[in-house]
Amino acid sequence: MNFSTATTLNAKANAAVDNLYERGLLPVPSGMTAEGVRDILDGSDREHDLRPDEVAVLACSALNPHPNKRQARAVNEAIVDLTGAKPKLEERTQLAAEVALRGFPADKRLTALRSSLDRAWRWSVLRGVELTRSSPLDLLPEALRELVQAGEGAGPAIAELAALASYHLVGGRTQTADPFRVRRPRQQHRAPADHAAAGQDRRRPAAAVPDRSGRPGGPGPAGAG
Repeated sequence: MNFSTATTLNAKANAAVDNLYERGLLPVPSGMTAEGVRDILDGSDREHDLRPDEVAVLACSALNPHPNKRQARAVNEAIVDLTGAKPKLEERTQLAAEVALRGFPADKRLTALRSSLDRAWRWSVLRGVELTRSSPLDLLPEALRELVQAGEGAGPAIAELAALASYHLVGGRTQTADPFRVRRPRQQHRAPADHAAAGQDRRRPAAAVPDRSGRPGGPGPAGAG
């Protein structure tokens, strides 16, 4: 029986997330729990308040770690247990991209979107990127300081900004077609209302992660990738 690329990647991603959770290796941003991160990444929680670009950074952080880290070994082990074949380095990036793009229709465009995000996330700086949930305009001055201090190097603020931006650069034109519910914004992690009015953070609230995850709460994987 042949499965679509999206179905296969989702199965591998969910196995990897489960293994990371069981080994205590999931990245857990401040104010969140390991259980909450697992449920967001495997698609079983569709009521969370992360924005789509934040889910993307979280996916990149969990499934696209540095090759020599315990997280990478845990992801590899999960895929070997599922398929019997050891994954290549780029396959972990593909898994992260698939999870990040679950909010997009499973049509022929998904393959191109996934490929673009996959290539962007192969930049070594983004392996192990951390999600702080800071406003992009709060991250920007810190990223500029990192550039001044490190020259051509890249610090955590640069990595987070790049991961956030890559999601919008890849999928910006298709996000308006997202049919899923809108979540409430998490105000305590965003700029105050007076700053928002001045243009600090005008991003739309997230759309719920759909059911291509194959987890309970929906019909499961559908469509070809």
